[in-house]
Amino acid sequence: MIKLMMGNNFDLELIDFIIEENKNYSNIKINEVFGSIRDLNTIQTARPDFRVPEVDLDLFSEICHKLNDNGVIVNYTINTPLVDHKDIDEKEYEKFLNELYDFGVRRITVAHPLIIKIIGKIFPKMKVELSTIYRIQHPRQLYDIKGFNPSFNKICVDVIRNRDYYHLEDMKKYCDELDIEIELLVNEFCIYNCVVRDQCYHAHVMNKIVEDTKHFNHWPMGYCISKRSKEPIEWLYATFILPQHMKLYYDEFGIENFKVTGRTAPTPYAKWVAKTYLDQDYKDNLLKLWQDVKNIPRVASGKDDFIGLHYSIDSDKIDDNFIKWYFNRRPSWSEEKEHIEKYFEKSFREF
Repeated sequence: MIKLMMGNNFDLELIDFIIEENKNYSNIKINEVFGSIRDLNTIQTARPDFRVPEVDLDLFSEICHKLNDNGVIVNYTINTPLVDHKDIDEKEYEKFLNELYDFGVRRITVAHPLIIKIIGKIFPKMKVELSTIYRIQHPRQLYDIKGFNPSFNKICVDVIRNRDYYHLEDMKKYCDELDIEIELLVNEFCIYNCVVRDQCYHAHVMNKIVEDTKHFNHWPMGYCISKRSKEPIEWLYATFILPQHMKLYYDEFGIENFKVTGRTAPTPYAKWVAKTYLDQDYKDNLLKLWQDVKNIPRVASGKDDFIGLHYSIDSDKIDDNFIKWYFNRRPSWSEEKEHIEKYFEKSFREF
């Protein structure tokens, strides 16, 4: 069975939708949700504060227990890649983790080794997922992280590796050996091998209000937004996984866990993208699978307001062979460029 982990904005409408939709599918389920709220931020998250939802703690508790009662794991996101070890208070961390556990949280997503190590020491019953932000590059690293905290039992692979056949094959083998679930992030459209990706997450952690994001022409998000607007082929270089392509990873590698972004998205979008991946079939504009699609041309135009997109990429032209081409090979950059350009030529449309 394919298992989805969906972004959770802690809106009851979205929770009820997830529970009801799970009843309609036999070969795929939303078995886990992830997210965080502003009032529970003892350990930070890799999102600016203003983007994290404000949720009443009683409602948060109600939602967590409702999900638990319906067989859905609540995964709390504390994936900051920046930690000042001088400011860590283990007693405060322990209180925070106890609170989360009492609310019904049963797994947390982490992106810093010291946080993982401390959690293993002070609250070992909480399961730990390693964020894609951690960017694990080699199976050997899994053993060290497991040594930090034996409750580490899930990893979201570095999204840039989604088309790296031999890396996925190797990671799946050693994750199975260590009893670690392996998960792929499906609808993140980071620039392929982006030179500012790490710094982008660092900026997210440090930005508190909208004004914080505007310095140096919205650095670093302004760089990738502008690049995608001016060079639309970047959308195909990004290592997304279409809903209909999840089965290829399941059949080839035995990977059954897939993560769908959207924890800070509005409920209508979160419901739409969840249904799209549950249906495992998508033929519309590729760009719609990324929640911030309306922001793409903004910085490139030098404006702060939204302006409409002037192109699309048709997903119905991105067939199974687009992904299968990567299987059992490690292509050179020139080979991969040629492959992507072929699909871009037949799927790109300007308005």
